[in-house]
Formats: sequence, structure tokens, C-alpha cells
Amino acid sequence: MTGGEVAGVAKMASLLVKPIGGWLRRRIRPDTSRMALITLADDLAYAVARDERVLLDQLRGGPDRVMDLDFQAVY
Repeated sequence: MTGGEVAGVAKMASLLVKPIGGWLRRRIRPDTSRMALITLADDLAYAVARDERVLLDQLRGGPDRVMDLDFQAVY
């Protein structure tokens, strides 16, 4: 290979490495900006609420059922 060919290959390699390096950096260091954290918190809250709704429906015996509860004060 000539010097020019080596330089061309090196330039081509650097063009490929930069995007891969950016992707790898984002995978190792996730986005911790304020908006990213707010989005993650909202997604988590939605998932927890959805799972609680499913579990409550299972406890009741179905989504349209209500629990008939009687309470008594014990002294």
C-alpha cells in the first residue's frame, strides 16, 4: 500500500469509528439529562399504575366487579 492508500483507509476507518463510539458511549453512559430522567420516571409511574390496576382487577374477580366489604369497629 502506498502512503495515500493508507491515509484513505485510516480516514475511512475514522468515519466508521466516530458513530460507533458515540453509540457505545450512550450505551455505557445513558442520558441523565433532566428531560430524560423525567421521561423515565413517567414511564415507570405508568407501568406501576397499569400493573396495580391489573392486580386489583384480579383481586376483585374481574374489571367490572366491586368488593362487598363490611366493617365493624372492635373495642
